Order: sequence, then structure tokens, then C-alpha cells
Amino acid sequence: MSAIITLVNGPSKFDLMTALFIRKPEKPTLQFKPEHSTNDDYTFTAVITGVSEEDGSGESWNISGYLRDIFVVGGPEHGGVARKVHSQPFKGYFSTSSRKGWLTFID
Repeated sequence: MSAIITLVNGPSKFDLMTALFIRKPEKPTLQFKPEHSTNDDYTFTAVITGVSEEDGSGESWNISGYLRDIFVVGGPEHGGVARKVHSQPFKGYFSTSSRKGWLTFID
């Protein structure tokens, strides 16, 4: 399991719903801002493939999907070199009331 990435600014509930159910002309993407970003404009572009209720509040969600075109640092077997990944699977949690949450990569 990889590290947990804290999200500090994400989509609205409507945008999350749209990203899950709209398919044509193409599947929409969402933007999530990671807490560690030093650039105010840097976000992760995500395609959502699954959402389930976390606690029944209608505001807390377990999410899954994949991030598009991100750079990841390889482990020791890759010499610690950063490489661009076109489609990185993830799972996580997101609150539509606070627009905060977390995600972790699925290896």
C-alpha cells in the first residue's frame, strides 16, 4: 500500500455525482488538490469509477477511480526515478460538505 495523500479542495456533491453517472460523449473528470502541493494551481485529475456511502450522512463517500497523467517516484527496484503514469488506480475517502478527504494508490 502506498502513502496516504491528503486532499484539501475537491468537487461538489453534484460534480461527484455527475462524474459517476455521465458517460457520453466522454466520462467527465474531477479535480482534487493535494495538501502537499506548493503550487496553488496544481491538482490531480481523476476519473471516478465507484462511490459508496461511508456513514449514511449523504456527505461522506468512499471513492475509487484512477488519476490521469501523474508523476510517481519509483521504489528501490526502479532506482527512485520519477516516471509519468497515464492511469494510476486509487481508492480513498471524500467529504462533499468539507471538500476534503484522502486517497491512496492501488499498487
